[in-house]
Amino acid sequence: MNGVVNFISKTPRELDGNSATISFGTFDGDAANGEKLGNGAMFGVNATHARAVNDRWAYKISAGGYTSDALPRPTGAIPNGTGTQYPSFANQGTTQPKFDTRVDYDAPDGKYKLAMAGGYSGTDGIIHTGIGPFDMTGVSVSYGTMRYARNAFKFNVFTNILNGDATGLLAVGLDGKPIPFKFDTKTFDVEVGNINT
Repeated sequence: MNGVVNFISKTPRELDGNSATISFGTFDGDAANGEKLGNGAMFGVNATHARAVNDRWAYKISAGGYTSDALPRPTGAIPNGTGTQYPSFANQGTTQPKFDTRVDYDAPDGKYKLAMAGGYSGTDGIIHTGIGPFDMTGVSVSYGTMRYARNAFKFNVFTNILNGDATGLLAVGLDGKPIPFKFDTKTFDVEVGNINT
């Protein structure tokens, strides 16, 4: 499957208000053929405050988080007819905080528009990938962006920063210990454009 997905969010001026959501629940943590963890719980909260201060300035602040107990894993033999056993590692819960802010400025007479935004999100817990599960610790993604538009001219700057530690739960080194992975990536993008007709 290929393609591009564009997410278009409302500007602070369009939102202009407050919103909050709270979610919570429980689940059965006892797998039929696996771990017996008892009842598990999950909880999440999100809040947004947006305000158009005047006809020039508007801003938005949003924050939230999500946490969940561990889901049960199967244990014993994988039902594939070979007797292969499920890997013996314990599952764990996750905690995922997030924060985002944006400030917009509209110049008098619509001469130009300026938007600045930044945010942070993090996660802890186990992630499953094509090369096996990883225990993620202190993983975070931060971003910052500035967009300037004046008539047909535009100037955009963007940065995306990802860092954290992850331990491979199936991959072990010569010492028999899980192989640690550390990632620290920084992406920067500058775009300048103008349309002349």
